[in-house]
Amino acid sequence: MAAYGNGVWTVGDNPTWADLVVYDTIENLLKMDGELLDKHSILKTNREAVAKLPKLAEYLANRKQTSF
Repeated sequence: MAAYGNGVWTVGDNPTWADLVVYDTIENLLKMDGELLDKHSILKTNREAVAKLPKLAEYLANRKQTSF
């Protein structure tokens, strides 16, 4: 990501579909291993940035929790 993005987003200076795909993948993997991001600060930063996107943050705060 550092080669193509600004250190926050996967590609370029703004969020893209790629960031949403990475976020979703990480969320599912974290259910299996909660320490997954401990050694991957770039992915952790990306995940946090995606989760703070206003419309996504609102959705995540209000959605029904599911196991998938």
